Amino acid sequence: MDFLLLLMKAFKIIEIKKLLKFDLFFSRIPRLLRYDFEKNHNIENSIFIAGSARSGTTWLAETLSNYFKYRHIFEPFDPRINSMFKYFPYKISNLKIPFHPRYIPPNYENLKFKEIFEKIITGRICNIRTDRFNYFFRPEGRVIKSIRSSYFLKWMRNNFPKLPIIFIIRHPCAVVLSRINMGLEGKRIRYYIETR
Repeated sequence: MDFLLLLMKAFKIIEIKKLLKFDLFFSRIPRLLRYDFEKNHNIENSIFIAGSARSGTTWLAETLSNYFKYRHIFEPFDPRINSMFKYFPYKISNLKIPFHPRYIPPNYENLKFKEIFEKIITGRICNIRTDRFNYFFRPEGRVIKSIRSSYFLKWMRNNFPKLPIIFIIRHPCAVVLSRINMGLEGKRIRYYIETR
């Protein structure tokens, strides 16, 4: 920021500071370039937000990332967005018990698997889709938002105890109404109601 102030003074356009916020100015820089300016990769500078779809996770993540000027990492566990999770967790080696497709037992140990999660939590991933809500030039931390993590939060707590985790809960009727309005659950809910 100091460098930009000097640059603006040199070109005698200090009034631009009043018209444009720095963050709006930097939002024009491609997000993948802004990723390189994140230098603080401590887990303590991460906030992890979990919840169900349409529960307000995106709203909360955007609010916190704007307030703290943190990088917003959007749905890093979605296999359509992040190729690291294309087969997650169907191909976990040495696990002998049946489990939900997104469930990780709390005491499960796999060093390679933990390294992948640590990369995400410390902000060492870069993807044009996960960074699509990243508007800050020099973020001091990151907000990681995921609706696909409810079944492995205990595993994350056990492996990353310093990571602050927020689990957002919205009234179930509001979630269902929101999903119907988005066209996500209409047919399935109508079928369930009609057959009961």
